[in-house]
Amino acid sequence: AKYSDMPGRGKKQGRGKAGGKFQKPTKKRRIEHSRRQESSAAPEDRPEDSKREAKIDDISQTTAHVAEEDDGLGPELRAMNPYDRIYFAASHIPHGKVATYGQIAKLAGLPGRARMVGRAMFMIPDADDTEVAWHRVINSKGTISRTPARCGNDDRQKELLEAEGIEFSKNGRIDFSKYRWMAGL
Repeated sequence: AKYSDMPGRGKKQGRGKAGGKFQKPTKKRRIEHSRRQESSAAPEDRPEDSKREAKIDDISQTTAHVAEEDDGLGPELRAMNPYDRIYFAASHIPHGKVATYGQIAKLAGLPGRARMVGRAMFMIPDADDTEVAWHRVINSKGTISRTPARCGNDDRQKELLEAEGIEFSKNGRIDFSKYRWMAGL
């Protein structure tokens, strides 16, 4: 029996690149397959890749060096643990201003870690007796992130912000154009 006579292999099926469900392996496809197999071999089995790996190592080292320069953190901050960097950044939010969780994450050298900032703010042991301005950190919608786990601190956060002169709209939002701290933006 011919390959195309087998069930599901005919050209009239309307599937695949050549009209059949499967294509007969040609010499060209076998060569391409063997090249893919060779390229997926372990690096030590590919001598031609040693130059490429050296370039990748150079790029990695350069990227790491540039990242250290671009993160804006001095050596003292870079040596701190992530939570201390978060608390340090939050403690610099001025009176009467707010910042988002994402903004604090970026300032702490942790871009994309807004949830980590939220967790750090939640973990402050005695929220009223701290230099960390936890109440000035809000979500990106301009509202207080409400959760039952905070045991009433949602209302306390709103009271503290209002005491600093920050106004809330009827729907509980803070006007970023008026009250957002612009550091890190």
